[in-house]
Amino acid sequence: LRDRKVQTSTEVFHGAILDGFRGTRRVFYLITEGGREIAGSVDVSLLPAVRRLAGSRVRAHLIATQWAARSGQLGPKHYDLQKLEPDPDDPPLFTRA
Repeated sequence: LRDRKVQTSTEVFHGAILDGFRGTRRVFYLITEGGREIAGSVDVSLLPAVRRLAGSRVRAHLIATQWAARSGQLGPKHYDLQKLEPDPDDPPLFTRA
């Protein structure tokens, strides 16, 4: 483990669909516009926003953490949801007349 270091970065996904979450394990599921599926951890403070925005297009700010070996080999990314908001470019399904 001494031959590894941890890399952390922030990734922002616009227009991704918040597919849902499992509240008991605090895990979110996100589908990007390119069809990639991302799962990660949700902090307790973000659970109300996740519940409210489940099933809609969102702008998700994620912290990605992964280890890197001296050889350059990268481990799998682990995602933590940092911020979640409705996608401002997502038109509402219904409008009031």
